[in-house]
Amino acid sequence: MPLVRIGSLAEVKPGEVAEAEVDGTELAICHHNGEVHVFDASCPCTGGPLGRGTIRDGLLVCPWHGMRYDAHSGVCAYDPEVKLTQFPVEIRGNDILIEIP
Repeated sequence: MPLVRIGSLAEVKPGEVAEAEVDGTELAICHHNGEVHVFDASCPCTGGPLGRGTIRDGLLVCPWHGMRYDAHSGVCAYDPEVKLTQFPVEIRGNDILIEIP
């Protein structure tokens, strides 16, 4: 699978969420507890922009209606059947790279 650079660790500080876009797909980059995880940024509940959300108590919080997802696994805190699409991440130096299927 090809790797695509979507940002840098300097741009996404620990405890923060950032937005990125690859080929029309909006992404949410979560930097939490020393790890970076990347998800499709469209909230399954409302389509809210998860890349503009926040991380609270280890959960990625949608800025529109407050839906919460585990910042590491993408599993919804309210319904474990709901899970965000997650992309494999590789850190090279300061660069954040993801695999695009």
